[in-house]
Amino acid sequence: MKKALLICAMFLVLQLFTGIVGSAVAGLLGYQGGAAFTYIIIVATLVSDLLMIGFVYFLMERGSRTAFRGYLGRPTAFQVVLSVLALLMLMVVINALLEVLGVPDLIKEDMASLMRNPLGILTVSLLGPIAEEVCFRRGVMGSLMESGRSSRKAILISAALFGIIHLNPVQVLGAFALGLFFGWLYWRTHSLVLPIVCHVLNNSISTLLFFLDGQDSTLQEHFPSAWLFGVTIAAAAAVGYLLVHELNKKLPQGISELSEPEIL
Repeated sequence: MKKALLICAMFLVLQLFTGIVGSAVAGLLGYQGGAAFTYIIIVATLVSDLLMIGFVYFLMERGSRTAFRGYLGRPTAFQVVLSVLALLMLMVVINALLEVLGVPDLIKEDMASLMRNPLGILTVSLLGPIAEEVCFRRGVMGSLMESGRSSRKAILISAALFGIIHLNPVQVLGAFALGLFFGWLYWRTHSLVLPIVCHVLNNSISTLLFFLDGQDSTLQEHFPSAWLFGVTIAAAAAVGYLLVHELNKKLPQGISELSEPEIL
């Protein structure tokens, strides 16, 4: 557990440190706001992501024969399709529940600024998800399993930490639910590929919806009645359950983190 908490602490420290440095650099250059300031902060976030990947590599893979290569096993096309479809249903259900519960989004304006910057889109949609999967699946979840904790506890704890680390209420709950799914995929495949694919897709769809509907759009406004909205969400939950059930039969059995994976 100590190693998992260390990884989370380093994640926060790097985010904070690079943010402070980025703001200081922007100030020295005379940028107190606007596109230039946002660009510098995005670069700082990108540096933080790269440093985090390096830290997890140093902590988890030093002396390993396989390093990260052993965690990039290729899933079958059918596994990818089932995982993506299950993710889409999960996204619909999660976002609908968050809307109904009225969970606040405290960084909506900040995210809007990121979405207006090409590098910000790249960071949010691609580089950020890769860094977070390396950190929370290989790092946090992997270290928990290596310490002897059961796969269920490792998935649950890593998903909880993944949610909490986002700090923003709407992201805390959403990231926790998605973290359970990503953790399960990682455990079953012993590979980061499916979690990364699903995480990238989740963030990319959110980015696309921002441009199509705007930052204040909701799922409910696309339905003519609350009844139809409820039926659709229930159907999405049912379809998602069936997809996960089928995926459960197609994925390999979970492998203990105590042994190094084979390179596929």
